[in-house]
Amino acid sequence: EFRRVLFRSAQFGYTSGGVVNVISRSGTDKLHGSAYEFLRNDAFDAETSFPRPAHGKQELRFNNYGGTLGGPVMRDKLFLFGNYEQYNYISKSPSYFSVPTAQERNGDFSDLGQLVNGVCTPITIYDADNVVGGQRQPFANNLVPSARLDKVAVAYQKLFLPLPNNTSGGYNSCSHANNYLTSQPLLSNERLGLVRADYKLSDKDNFVARYAYYLNHNNNGGNIDNAYAARNDILVTQSAVLSEVHAFRPTLMNDVRLGIMIGDFPFLAATANEDVAGKIGLPNDTPLAIPQMNDGYSTINVYLNITVGFRSSETFELVDDLTWILKNHTLHFGGSARFAEGYNNQTGSSPSGTFNFSASTTAQGNDTTVVSGTGSQFAGFMLGQATGGSQLVQQGSAYRRMLYAGYVQDDWRVTPKLTINAGLRYDMMTQAVEKHNGIENFDITQKNPTNSLFTRSEE
Repeated sequence: EFRRVLFRSAQFGYTSGGVVNVISRSGTDKLHGSAYEFLRNDAFDAETSFPRPAHGKQELRFNNYGGTLGGPVMRDKLFLFGNYEQYNYISKSPSYFSVPTAQERNGDFSDLGQLVNGVCTPITIYDADNVVGGQRQPFANNLVPSARLDKVAVAYQKLFLPLPNNTSGGYNSCSHANNYLTSQPLLSNERLGLVRADYKLSDKDNFVARYAYYLNHNNNGGNIDNAYAARNDILVTQSAVLSEVHAFRPTLMNDVRLGIMIGDFPFLAATANEDVAGKIGLPNDTPLAIPQMNDGYSTINVYLNITVGFRSSETFELVDDLTWILKNHTLHFGGSARFAEGYNNQTGSSPSGTFNFSASTTAQGNDTTVVSGTGSQFAGFMLGQATGGSQLVQQGSAYRRMLYAGYVQDDWRVTPKLTINAGLRYDMMTQAVEKHNGIENFDITQKNPTNSLFTRSEE
């Protein structure tokens, strides 16, 4: 059962928006169950009439199914209820990318061109190692000799850059842009299980225990048709609640609850810990993922996933709520104490290195001045002429804090048509601290006690 609370009472805190209450069902004295399924399939979908897609109807599979079962264990005393739900989702969407031509992969740039005022104009590449009169000389026939091709670049393109497969649609015959068409499937699967027990201790006491498990797997697909573009996300969330309701009298009752929620979220690029750098001949002391090459085909490289990490969270909360019905007033008095911890360990933007290349290294001119519109960034990459690089490796951190709250709420039914909701709540959060004291600051006014290279000066 779902209930949306738009005008939040003092019972709910730690949020500036609305509140959604989710109440799980209880078992009854009779055995009841249900089963259901919702599905979508492209076989049931009509073709789009206008504009008609150039690539036809794309694959879509969506199945959402599950069931419930509840009933008595001890009549009028102990009841159980359970639920299981799962969905499986597959979808495809075509995308254009630009990749090197078969000739360019072998150092042949004779077909390299660009549109200038609507005219296809050849692009000449120049040899920085062949300088005459202070000017670079062009490669003969725009061909880079095979002996000059960088071995790392050759190995990298074989692994990560696919061959062209498209000469229609958005294809540009001059620059060869959009010469690769792909439709990598997006795969997502989800499972949810819940079990609840209700035990009637006495006419005045009821006990509830509930446990829920959630699993989601996603491959982050939908981009290039390459196994290295995938990132495997596995999100697992577990929660449990223990609750005891005691009725002092029909108009006065107390509800005390202990809740726990634990989440784990590992996310791994398909090349995580595969030492791809070593496989392509690049020395690297952090073989975490794919080295990033800014080789002129960023629309492809940006989808070669390099993210590796793990996130988790833990929350423990104790809540007590006293409800007192006094004539036209429904009063709530209560408070809570919550422990929360969040951990995040994610590699940086270049855990195995980012290498930059520029068209300027193969452009007309010299190392000081070059002519715009000449040269090729990918040719510079194939020659191994890196213009810069960086590497960023990060360590995780876990922050934890306590949160305390107290409140009073009065729902006063003045007339059958008028109810006044008034309340007061106080929330207090302690300063978040790193679990292992792993955070530090740099004070430029202090002298390093072990290294006096930086000294304090005062005037």
